[in-house]
Amino acid sequence: MGEKNGPGMKPPVPEVSPAPFAAGGPRTVAHTQADAALTRELLDTTREIIRAFPERIAGTPACRQSADTLAEKLRPHCDAVAIEPFAFHPGAFLGFMKFQAVAYLLSTLCFLLGGQWRWVAAVGYTLANINSLSQFVFYREWFDPLYRKRTGYNVAGTVEPTDGVRQQVIIAGHHDAAYVFNYLVRFQRLYSMRITLGIVPTILAMFLVWTGLLLEHLAGTVPFYDPILPYLLAPGILLVGELFFFVGRRGVPGAGDNLVSSVMLLKLAEIFGQAKKSGLPLLKHTRLILCSHDAEESGLRGARAYVKRHRKELLAIPTRLLNLDSIYDLNEIHFLTSDINGTRKLSPGLAEDCARLAGELGYQARTAPMPFGGGGTDAAEYARIGVEATTLIALSIQMVRDRLVYHTLDDQVDNLDPQAVQAAFRTARAFVLRQEERVPTGSV
Repeated sequence: MGEKNGPGMKPPVPEVSPAPFAAGGPRTVAHTQADAALTRELLDTTREIIRAFPERIAGTPACRQSADTLAEKLRPHCDAVAIEPFAFHPGAFLGFMKFQAVAYLLSTLCFLLGGQWRWVAAVGYTLANINSLSQFVFYREWFDPLYRKRTGYNVAGTVEPTDGVRQQVIIAGHHDAAYVFNYLVRFQRLYSMRITLGIVPTILAMFLVWTGLLLEHLAGTVPFYDPILPYLLAPGILLVGELFFFVGRRGVPGAGDNLVSSVMLLKLAEIFGQAKKSGLPLLKHTRLILCSHDAEESGLRGARAYVKRHRKELLAIPTRLLNLDSIYDLNEIHFLTSDINGTRKLSPGLAEDCARLAGELGYQARTAPMPFGGGGTDAAEYARIGVEATTLIALSIQMVRDRLVYHTLDDQVDNLDPQAVQAAFRTARAFVLRQEERVPTGSV
């Protein structure tokens, strides 16, 4: 534990009293009241920004203005605040859905024409699968140049330590919001099944058509399924075609995913920044970076741009990232050990440390890998270059779920669990202090 305040010494900020870190220790009424007031403040600020900028789609003026607002609120408490623009192609990430639907339709029509058109069909199915693989599975940018370029804006505030930097801690969120996912508006329990039924036919079509063509031209024979292949491909038009309507036209409020996390950064800046200004600093050797990314809902493009720009600084000294995302349910706190559909390894050790820390604060928390189909978080981009990283989410990661508000118009402040917000904030605050306690020794 960190140093406690001596007799008669008033802590600079009541919220960071060491008392809550005592495992199993009692929580005083004063501390409970302070937490409740702080949580209300976080929710009220989130509501205020949503009212001002209700549809913060990355690349739009509303998202830029929300970034400006966050930066303005960070400035009184940070030693430095930067708004960093970056170029990206917002339509590419979820655009694979429409690409898949159109490509399957055109490829199937080509196949039905017969003759040499079957080769065109095989290529079309293949391109559709490569596109979905690059965007949906690996979050790559292979097809991004096909889409219109926009500008996104990351916001980063820094609180410098008082006695020299020996390590840095990053707490991150994202301020952009998603489009409505129509599959989550109705029949949420069928969400994963509907996506699977939309993707699998293109994979099967590619395999069956290529197999038939190669057997015919290399072995002089046809596969047993050749006579019925048109009847196998045609129904897929309906299944894959539904993907065309997966993404709605409107942006969601994005309270839990993920504006409330960016608002938490503001309060962390206030606590650690004002403690430093008061002459009773909480960070002596730990640089605190509070980063709100843009374009997370466009395939982590904002975090990718930030990491690319700051790679040298991120790797120059020990750096750890705690990313906050999807804060909804106190009973579903997870620290991720993998990301991007389970394809990108995060830090299991850091995730376990965070789960134990949450336990000391009185919360049930688990470590878990991101399941295939679960998507990705900004932590993946930091882990990609070797930064120790994990993400705290407070959302079920089961493939069959219902009563979700995330990625719908119901993602409003009133539908967030205040206890989940409180748990995420307290854990993030404790994480920073715990890292300061463990600051590596050696020359500055």
